[in-house]
Amino acid sequence: MMKDENNKNRLVMFELTVSKLIISALFLVLITPSYALNNENIKWSSSVDTYKLVPTDNMVTYQDYTIKAIEFPAPVRGYSTVNGSINPERPVSPFVKFELYKDIINNTSPIDTFALGIGDEYIMSDQETRITIGDIPNSMSQDWVYEYYNPWVSINVQKRAVPNLDIGINLIDSSGNSIDETNIRTGDHITAEITITNSGEDVLDNMSFNVDIGQLSLNSGVASNKLTDTIGQFNQNEQKIIDVPFMVPGSLEEKEYDIYVTATGQDIKDIVYNFNVSKIITSRSDIDAISVEKRVAKNTSYLTEYVSVTLNIVNTGLATINNVRIHDTIPDGLTFVKDGVVQNYTELLLNKSSIGPSESWTIDYSLKPSEPGIYILPQFDTNFSVGGEDLRATSEEVGFRIFGPCVVLNKSAMDMGNGIVNVTVDAKNVGNGPTRAVIEDQLPDNTDLISGSMNATVFLNADEEKAMEYTIKAHDINISKMIWPPAKATYYLDDWRFYTSSDKKYEEGHTVEDRALKGGTGVYVIVSTPVGAENVYQDVTVPQVEVTVPQVTEEQKQVVATIPAETPTKTPEKSTPGFTLYEFVLLSTVIILSKKMNKKSDR
Repeated sequence: MMKDENNKNRLVMFELTVSKLIISALFLVLITPSYALNNENIKWSSSVDTYKLVPTDNMVTYQDYTIKAIEFPAPVRGYSTVNGSINPERPVSPFVKFELYKDIINNTSPIDTFALGIGDEYIMSDQETRITIGDIPNSMSQDWVYEYYNPWVSINVQKRAVPNLDIGINLIDSSGNSIDETNIRTGDHITAEITITNSGEDVLDNMSFNVDIGQLSLNSGVASNKLTDTIGQFNQNEQKIIDVPFMVPGSLEEKEYDIYVTATGQDIKDIVYNFNVSKIITSRSDIDAISVEKRVAKNTSYLTEYVSVTLNIVNTGLATINNVRIHDTIPDGLTFVKDGVVQNYTELLLNKSSIGPSESWTIDYSLKPSEPGIYILPQFDTNFSVGGEDLRATSEEVGFRIFGPCVVLNKSAMDMGNGIVNVTVDAKNVGNGPTRAVIEDQLPDNTDLISGSMNATVFLNADEEKAMEYTIKAHDINISKMIWPPAKATYYLDDWRFYTSSDKKYEEGHTVEDRALKGGTGVYVIVSTPVGAENVYQDVTVPQVEVTVPQVTEEQKQVVATIPAETPTKTPEKSTPGFTLYEFVLLSTVIILSKKMNKKSDR
């Protein structure tokens, strides 16, 4: 009876021991992160950092870790060989003992201690870094002998090999040629060739990608599911090419579109990696190549010449522009001349029904200057419509200089008493060229010439002034009530004659000599804001519609905002402990054994 009781107790103790072992094993399984690997399955990077350590310089910092050599083999006696070398008395086993620190400044206690010899390796607990002996004196090296003791070790530090994706986006036109992302027009059919390559040193599991083309339009017949896929295991150096054909939508203005590619996957430790690359393409609109130009044939002319002016509109876009209207103005001091006939126009209103792609509209006319100086021809506006939308383009101003004389007469009289009057006629050349001037004057009624001359011929340089003086006697007339006839002058430029008189008021508001001469040509301006006033051209007097038109140069048109491709980043994600089939079986075993023990205890 006692024997059976002992056997029963031993059986209970055995079952309890087994239960404890199973529970311990289960606990270890549950608390061990799911990414824990067998070290033999880990690949290591081909990039190796090598450090040499000696007893006097025995520490090296690698990222957040400090590796410290704390023990080398002890020195031994040596002997001289027949050839004169020094060998250890006995072979020394080359090894080094190390301490590993994390943030050694704040944590002075090592987190681990290990020893390495040739062929050994130490893998840190997170399995991200491996340390091996690269080189160390051999077992019979003189470096181990007392008199020559010089221990050293060279260690290699490697990171774990990880996957990496290189993503490239290449644009191909309908002819199969690569094109620049800025050389695109609305309506173009283009293929985005997307190349994804695993340039890392390990596989990427569950690799998937997505292509987002934003407001670009997939070509008809292309399924949208072409833009996303899951590949599964993506091996080292493996490559995937995705062709995405699309069309650039129509637009009346320059627009930017973004092609965005994302890819993701996990490494062998289930750490998630995210990669993304984008490319911005800029499309030029159908009408952005409209040029509006105002130019003069010569930027320097003489007072005797006509100035030839040209207004030019060129449509180098893809769409026809309709209801083309030009509004130009003639500044003061210039007279409009058409086919040799002087016209009293101050504004020009011109219309054309349409201008097709690659066509132009040119208007030529002439201007007759009245005085020398610098003239600035104002910009002209062009209103037109495309696709039912009213738009405006504006030329630049254009300037030119007119050379020649301009004589101004001033007549003054001084009462000397007793009916005696001194008269002075001043002639000043306010132009920018020399001239010969013939001055003539007349006596008022009931007066006689006493001295001086009533006419004179003078030569006047630019900005030069000369005077003609004479004295008269008035008879039976109040000098203050005398009627003075104007003095007159005729002056010359080559064979041309010009006339002026002392009662002519000279105004130089338009001869802006202090304003910069802009040269002969006003160049391209881009279409901009809608006009905003529909019946601008119906009245003879054109209302002034204020429109801001940005001045865009050809160089500025080529400037494209670009976003550099982002460096692929990996985002480690913490693994959540779970119940695998193995864990479930262990847990079930514990429950069954516990029930059996309870039943036996009841018995």
